[in-house]
Amino acid sequence: MEIIVIKTTANNKETANTVAEKIINLKLAACVQISEIASYYTWKSNVVNEKEYQISIKTISHNFEKIANVIKQNINYDIPQIIAESVKYVDKSYEKWVLDNCVC
Repeated sequence: MEIIVIKTTANNKETANTVAEKIINLKLAACVQISEIASYYTWKSNVVNEKEYQISIKTISHNFEKIANVIKQNINYDIPQIIAESVKYVDKSYEKWVLDNCVC
């Protein structure tokens, strides 16, 4: 199974925590990390600069759609960021830990 990292953002820490807890409680990911970031982006022809919380989700590709649904149901953005990157290289013990902690 392919390990991936899904990234999304939330506009407040409480929402980020809710998303992380739901994903972990559903056993859709082995690990979810939350970091405060500064984001610059264009929205409705305006440049926006605001604090966000980046949510980084370590999981397997099979769970992408389920996690995307959790994000869409809980993140209050019109168009939430939901992107995934394949993990090309991974330590075997970490890979086993991820696989052991994700429900397929």
